[in-house]
Amino acid sequence: MRRVFLLTSLVLFTFQACKEPEKLSKQEEEAWLDFVEDMYVAKAAAQRLFGSERDSLEEVYFMEIYQKHGKDSTSLDSFMNRMIQDMMLEEFYQKLNDRLQILEDSILIEQDNQ
Repeated sequence: MRRVFLLTSLVLFTFQACKEPEKLSKQEEEAWLDFVEDMYVAKAAAQRLFGSERDSLEEVYFMEIYQKHGKDSTSLDSFMNRMIQDMMLEEFYQKLNDRLQILEDSILIEQDNQ
């Protein structure tokens, strides 16, 4: 009986491991990219402050961003775990990096024009 259980578990695990990860829908991916981009911008905005003032400002920014996007820390954890499990985290962060680079370039252009 124990062998049957172990064999069944092994077969189920193998099928689960071979299952193609379910990709994010374009809309879901864009929503998460928007959310994480806002978090990065908020973190960068608070970098000019120090100590508890920075921590307080980051906390306020992050709470507003969570509320704006209708997310919480649990949904963020679930999303990150899904991305890690499905090995899509690198692709996601490459897209995020591209967006942040465009944002940075536009800020630099704006500063040059002033």
